[in-house]
Amino acid sequence: MEKSSKYCFDTSVFIEGWVRHYRPSSFPHIWENIAQLLEKKVIVMPREVYRELRPDNPKDDLSVWIRKFKTAVIEPDVDQLQVAGEIANKYPASTSYNKRKSILADHYVVALAHKYKLKVVTYELGKGSVTKPHIPDLCSEYDVGLKTFSDFIAEQSWVFTNKNP
Repeated sequence: MEKSSKYCFDTSVFIEGWVRHYRPSSFPHIWENIAQLLEKKVIVMPREVYRELRPDNPKDDLSVWIRKFKTAVIEPDVDQLQVAGEIANKYPASTSYNKRKSILADHYVVALAHKYKLKVVTYELGKGSVTKPHIPDLCSEYDVGLKTFSDFIAEQSWVFTNKNP
């Protein structure tokens, strides 16, 4: 993996950001900037995040867009699989919290960030239950840095202005 990598994005950043808060039609520059960071691998994601976005069976414009950034996908290695497995074994309920979702990226987000000392960017809030911790809880447990999407934008010093009256 590139030494320039700094951030590991969770699926929620793409879905919440793209669909609910920063729609590309209203905030195109955010997504242009994210695209540049994905291309440079400053932002990376585990394979499981990529799969959750369904690029191989696109149902929406986000699924189509994310296909361009397969190079920012990091395949799990033995170390990451060990951490992801440790999380799954310690919190077995977290692997079945949503039966509709066959892919559970949270463990892999934390494992990837832990291995490469990346900051996790997520919309998830902490304080899941003792048996089903959320990403912020796992980041705290595994000493992984954490950012909200808004904090990430501020850390990048991105400023967007609307010059239209």
